[in-house]
Amino acid sequence: SVNFSINLRNVLEVNEVAETVSIETTLRMFWYDERLSLHSGVLPEPAEQGGREYITLHPSVTSQIWIPDIFVDQAVNLRKPTIHTPPTSLRVYRDGMIRYSTRVNYDVACSMDFHFYPHDVQTCLVRFESFGYTSDDLSFNWVPNGSQVNNNISLAQFDVFTALETYDTEYYELSYPGLILKMELRRKLKYHLIQTYMVSAVFLTISWLALFLPPTSIAERLAIAMTILLTLTSMFSSERRSVPRVSYVTCLDMWMVSCIVFVFVELVEFSSIFLLNGITQSKLINVIDKAALLLLPCGFVAFNILYWPYLL
Repeated sequence: SVNFSINLRNVLEVNEVAETVSIETTLRMFWYDERLSLHSGVLPEPAEQGGREYITLHPSVTSQIWIPDIFVDQAVNLRKPTIHTPPTSLRVYRDGMIRYSTRVNYDVACSMDFHFYPHDVQTCLVRFESFGYTSDDLSFNWVPNGSQVNNNISLAQFDVFTALETYDTEYYELSYPGLILKMELRRKLKYHLIQTYMVSAVFLTISWLALFLPPTSIAERLAIAMTILLTLTSMFSSERRSVPRVSYVTCLDMWMVSCIVFVFVELVEFSSIFLLNGITQSKLINVIDKAALLLLPCGFVAFNILYWPYLL
């Protein structure tokens, strides 16, 4: 039986395009090996009298003793912040317990779902698994209350929440023991609320100001609407670059396309007035203008009433 604890020191990066997460951890493993029990005289005095319960060995000794053959499943890249010697600690206790601790940074693949982007929650599973020993030979467990998470982890767009789980593989012919560090990344909505939602709503409101111009000022109306349409299209293209090219519609897509549709309807209304101008009486044109001035904002408000409960 091997017991584990982990210290999640930092989340270095969340790469949404590559769908990977870069984390910095310290992993500790505890197991018993009676062959390495300390004989009397190795330590000066018992721990009850103020002495130490263990001795610390050089990391090179790990090549001469048995250690669990774990690997990080779906790891894209592993790095050790080494200067002269590997950041590894090996302790041998009086009763034969071994404590192996190592500092590792790695990039792990994380399958992400962007249906509710930019208010999405991504769940990334970091799996530590035995490569050669089956569940009949070895068992993995987390040390109760032995793991730590740095409370100062700060990401620009995410809040990080963690949980620890155990599992046995079911996708091999044999079952292998494993552990899971479950990270829940909840995206902060404030950035997109200010930079995307509010800005696009302001641009849409500006486009409605063209409805207050006289019907004869068709050129000015079309110029305002076309400028707003091109601006919203540019914003939409810029936002799409920050997420993978998924084949489904995200919540942000729904918002941006809806804003573009409202401006497009306004352009159709201006074109209709241009065609009717000089053919029919101005009374009908005024009715169409007033109807557009009423229906477009009301339609946008109705869309918001449906959109925000679905997003949140």
